[in-house]
Amino acid sequence: MFKFFKKKKTEEKSQEEFNDEDELQNRSELASLTFSANIEGDVFVDVFWDEDKHELAHTMFAELMSKVVTGELTETVFDVVSEISPEKSVDVANIYIDHIKDRMGSMFSGDFNSKIDEELPVVSPTEIIKDYPLNQ
Repeated sequence: MFKFFKKKKTEEKSQEEFNDEDELQNRSELASLTFSANIEGDVFVDVFWDEDKHELAHTMFAELMSKVVTGELTETVFDVVSEISPEKSVDVANIYIDHIKDRMGSMFSGDFNSKIDEELPVVSPTEIIKDYPLNQ
């Protein structure tokens, strides 16, 4: 569904990009995880941690990544989306919920019997108990 790429840095930078980098350096952020997408649906991932500011910045980055991956920050993201664009926040939420439903549905749909290897022996627990000598 998504193609993941790491952002490539270009040699030529506009004045706006220099200002953005200067602003980033002036912030007190120790770690960041940024996702962006282009019109083709390619997803770009940018990661950052600054061990010069704190020796455990990589650990803070790992914790941030864990919170993103587990969905712990989903409510926070929706709060920010609601503040930025209240009129679009409902659309974003509905698209997100539909995507989650599709993912969960695909996890539970399908023929489970076809996933069982027919050549493997299936032994019920009662058959094992019958054959197990009780007085060893």
